[in-house]
Amino acid sequence: MTPDDLIAATGTDGHDWILTVGCGDGTDARAAARHAVHGHVLCLDASPRALARAARHGDAANLRYRLGDIETCELPEGDFDVAVTRLRPGAFADPVAAYRNIARALAPMGTLVIAGDGDPASLEEVLGLAGFGPVWVSGGERDGVTVAVRR
Repeated sequence: MTPDDLIAATGTDGHDWILTVGCGDGTDARAAARHAVHGHVLCLDASPRALARAARHGDAANLRYRLGDIETCELPEGDFDVAVTRLRPGAFADPVAAYRNIARALAPMGTLVIAGDGDPASLEEVLGLAGFGPVWVSGGERDGVTVAVRR
Protein backbone atom coordinates (compact mmCIF):
# COMPACT_ATOMS: atom_id res chain seq x y z
CA MET A 1 0.00 0.00 0.00
CA THR A 2 1.46 3.32 -1.05
CA PRO A 3 1.58 6.22 1.42
CA ASP A 4 -1.02 8.10 -0.64
CA ASP A 5 -3.31 5.03 -0.62
CA LEU A 6 -2.91 4.76 3.16
CA ILE A 7 -3.87 8.40 3.70
CA ALA A 8 -6.73 8.15 1.18
CA ALA A 9 -8.11 5.24 3.24
CA THR A 10 -8.59 7.68 6.15
CA GLY A 11 -11.16 9.72 4.24
CA THR A 12 -9.44 12.95 5.28
CA ASP A 13 -11.11 16.11 4.01
CA GLY A 14 -7.94 18.21 3.96
CA HIS A 15 -8.66 19.92 7.29
CA ASP A 16 -7.83 17.03 9.63
CA TRP A 17 -5.26 16.80 12.37
CA ILE A 18 -3.39 13.58 11.60
CA LEU A 19 -1.10 11.52 13.85
CA THR A 20 1.36 9.18 12.13
CA VAL A 21 2.86 6.57 14.45
CA GLY A 22 6.22 5.04 13.55
CA CYS A 23 7.49 7.41 10.90
CA GLY A 24 10.28 5.37 9.29
CA ASP A 25 11.58 7.54 6.47
CA GLY A 26 8.60 9.89 6.77
CA THR A 27 6.82 8.98 3.52
CA ASP A 28 3.47 8.41 5.26
CA ALA A 29 3.80 11.68 7.18
CA ARG A 30 4.64 13.63 4.04
CA ALA A 31 1.68 12.04 2.24
CA ALA A 32 -0.54 13.03 5.17
CA ALA A 33 0.77 16.61 4.96
CA ARG A 34 -0.05 16.71 1.24
CA HIS A 35 -3.60 15.48 1.86
CA ALA A 36 -4.27 17.61 4.95
CA VAL A 37 -3.41 20.89 3.25
CA HIS A 38 -5.48 22.88 5.75
CA GLY A 39 -4.76 20.56 8.69
CA HIS A 40 -1.75 19.50 10.72
CA VAL A 41 0.34 16.33 10.89
CA LEU A 42 2.39 15.04 13.81
CA CYS A 43 4.89 12.30 13.00
CA LEU A 44 5.77 10.32 16.15
CA ASP A 45 8.61 7.82 16.44
CA ALA A 46 10.59 6.33 19.33
CA SER A 47 13.81 6.39 17.29
CA PRO A 48 15.84 9.61 17.02
CA ARG A 49 17.52 8.16 13.91
CA ALA A 50 14.17 7.54 12.20
CA LEU A 51 13.02 11.08 12.98
CA ALA A 52 16.26 12.58 11.69
CA ARG A 53 16.02 10.49 8.51
CA ALA A 54 12.39 11.52 8.00
CA ALA A 55 13.18 15.21 8.50
CA ARG A 56 16.09 15.02 6.03
CA HIS A 57 13.80 13.65 3.31
CA GLY A 58 11.50 16.64 3.36
CA ASP A 59 9.30 18.87 5.36
CA ALA A 60 6.07 20.81 5.05
CA ALA A 61 4.65 23.80 6.88
CA ASN A 62 1.90 21.63 8.40
CA LEU A 63 4.21 18.75 9.46
CA ARG A 64 5.96 18.36 12.82
CA TYR A 65 8.18 15.55 14.08
CA ARG A 66 8.23 14.38 17.68
CA LEU A 67 10.33 11.83 19.56
CA GLY A 68 8.20 9.53 21.69
CA ASP A 69 7.14 5.97 22.40
CA ILE A 70 3.43 5.60 21.63
CA GLU A 71 3.02 3.21 24.56
CA THR A 72 4.01 5.86 27.12
CA CYS A 73 4.22 9.35 25.60
CA GLU A 74 1.87 12.14 26.53
CA LEU A 75 -0.19 13.31 23.59
CA PRO A 76 -2.91 15.97 23.70
CA GLU A 77 -6.19 14.24 24.47
CA GLY A 78 -8.72 14.30 21.63
CA ASP A 79 -6.66 16.57 19.36
CA PHE A 80 -6.41 14.29 16.32
CA ASP A 81 -9.10 13.36 13.81
CA VAL A 82 -7.09 10.57 12.21
CA ALA A 83 -4.18 8.30 13.16
CA VAL A 84 -2.23 6.11 10.75
CA THR A 85 0.41 3.46 11.31
CA ARG A 86 2.03 0.46 9.71
CA LEU A 87 2.83 -0.99 13.15
CA ARG A 88 0.85 -4.12 14.04
CA PRO A 89 0.41 -5.38 17.63
CA GLY A 90 3.60 -7.47 17.48
CA ALA A 91 5.66 -4.28 17.14
CA PHE A 92 4.78 -3.20 20.69
CA ALA A 93 5.76 -4.57 24.10
CA ASP A 94 2.23 -3.68 25.26
CA PRO A 95 -0.04 -3.36 22.21
CA VAL A 96 -3.15 -2.50 24.22
CA ALA A 97 -1.29 0.42 25.85
CA ALA A 98 -0.03 1.61 22.46
CA TYR A 99 -3.44 1.55 20.79
CA ARG A 100 -5.13 2.93 23.94
CA ASN A 101 -2.80 5.94 23.79
CA ILE A 102 -3.69 6.42 20.13
CA ALA A 103 -7.40 6.21 21.04
CA ARG A 104 -6.90 8.81 23.79
CA ALA A 105 -5.22 11.17 21.31
CA LEU A 106 -8.10 10.81 18.83
CA ALA A 107 -11.27 12.86 19.05
CA PRO A 108 -14.47 10.87 19.69
CA MET A 109 -15.32 9.03 16.47
CA GLY A 110 -11.74 9.62 15.26
CA THR A 111 -10.37 7.08 12.83
CA LEU A 112 -7.33 4.81 13.10
CA VAL A 113 -6.03 3.22 9.89
CA ILE A 114 -3.47 0.41 10.16
CA ALA A 115 -1.73 -0.74 6.97
CA GLY A 116 -0.73 -4.36 6.52
CA ASP A 117 -2.22 -7.68 7.44
CA GLY A 118 -2.23 -9.84 10.50
CA ASP A 119 -4.62 -12.01 12.44
CA PRO A 120 -7.90 -10.04 12.19
CA ALA A 121 -9.45 -11.64 15.28
CA SER A 122 -6.48 -10.85 17.50
CA LEU A 123 -6.19 -7.31 16.13
CA GLU A 124 -9.90 -6.71 16.66
CA GLU A 125 -9.56 -7.94 20.25
CA VAL A 126 -6.59 -5.66 20.97
CA LEU A 127 -8.32 -2.66 19.40
CA GLY A 128 -11.51 -3.38 21.36
CA LEU A 129 -9.56 -3.46 24.62
CA ALA A 130 -7.92 -0.18 23.63
CA GLY A 131 -11.24 1.64 23.14
CA PHE A 132 -11.93 1.18 19.45
CA GLY A 133 -15.03 -0.19 17.78
CA PRO A 134 -16.27 -0.97 15.23
CA VAL A 135 -13.30 -2.44 13.36
CA TRP A 136 -13.18 -3.21 9.62
CA VAL A 137 -10.49 -5.34 8.00
CA SER A 138 -10.07 -5.53 4.22
CA GLY A 139 -7.48 -6.19 1.56
CA GLY A 140 -4.99 -8.88 0.75
CA GLU A 141 -1.77 -10.20 2.20
CA ARG A 142 0.39 -7.22 1.21
CA ASP A 143 -2.09 -4.37 0.92
CA GLY A 144 -4.56 -4.98 3.69
CA VAL A 145 -5.95 -2.19 5.79
CA THR A 146 -7.68 -2.13 9.14
CA VAL A 147 -9.93 0.79 10.01
CA ALA A 148 -11.11 1.35 13.57
CA VAL A 149 -13.21 4.12 15.10
CA ARG A 150 -12.68 5.50 18.61
CA ARG A 151 -15.71 4.93 20.80
